[in-house]
Amino acid sequence: MCRSQSSMLALLIAQMQENADQVEKDILRSEELLAVDNENEKKDLPFQHQDEISEKLGRAEGLLMDLFLDVTPWPKSSNIHRPQK
Repeated sequence: MCRSQSSMLALLIAQMQENADQVEKDILRSEELLAVDNENEKKDLPFQHQDEISEKLGRAEGLLMDLFLDVTPWPKSSNIHRPQK
């Protein structure tokens, strides 16, 4: 592996870690908001956080799809690189 490949791999790993961290934050925040809305439901109050939960889980889903693509192996015989975002 040449230096430029090592550098690209390090950048990819850093981006994957950043995305994984954001997925974790979004899921944890969604759990907190769901707990609040669950308590509201028990008190016959309206849900307050549907939009934020939907936004956070939608972003987490997109980042998970990106992470999946990042770990999907490319054929070794090819010089094709994963497309940049």
